[in-house]
Amino acid sequence: MIFDGEFCEKIKTEDTLWTLEVVDNRKILQLSIEKSDKMKWWDCPVKGEQKINTKKIEPENSKISELDGETRSTVEKMMYDQ
Repeated sequence: MIFDGEFCEKIKTEDTLWTLEVVDNRKILQLSIEKSDKMKWWDCPVKGEQKINTKKIEPENSKISELDGETRSTVEKMMYDQ
């Protein structure tokens, strides 16, 4: 598979990592990207690809203490505002 296109949303390029491995004589490129807006679901990874209905996604419950600092403060603010 060849990756060709633009991500459907903004990413944090400074936090993007990639590795290239050879497994069973096959080259594998692994990308680790971080979304700029962590509170938004992407309906597809790359512009022009088939979209999914993000309203059908049921996120797992998590404890506030398990969230990273930025996400935790956003959730706490949302809870306070309500």
